[in-house]
Amino acid sequence: MEICYIWIQDYLGLWSQSDQDLDFNISVLFNKGLVKGDGTFICKATRNLRDLRIIELYNTHKDYVVELIAKEQAYKEDYIYSLYTQFPHIFHSREDVTRFLTGNYVALDELSMRPLAKLTRDISQEFGML
Repeated sequence: MEICYIWIQDYLGLWSQSDQDLDFNISVLFNKGLVKGDGTFICKATRNLRDLRIIELYNTHKDYVVELIAKEQAYKEDYIYSLYTQFPHIFHSREDVTRFLTGNYVALDELSMRPLAKLTRDISQEFGML
């Protein structure tokens, strides 16, 4: 399952305004080559979004998301690379820098290590930090 977000266009305006202008819209997307059979996967994914109230849950963390979006705008690939190369004694990988900048784990195998890690990964991926 891949999560896709629809956003308003003025991301940086959110930083100085109210995060109430931000709303999540999550859609289940799939690669037809990966999904076989009768679409059971899509039904389960859609049901999970509804039953677990993922959209409502994500909307309770709007302030956190706005901060992540601002960080993505401020910390472009060149900056991430410069931190990694200038501080090899602190950052052993690019993922270490990303975790430092986002304040959370973003690797798939580390998502259970800290609250909001999945949300952080989704937002970081959507806005290009990963």
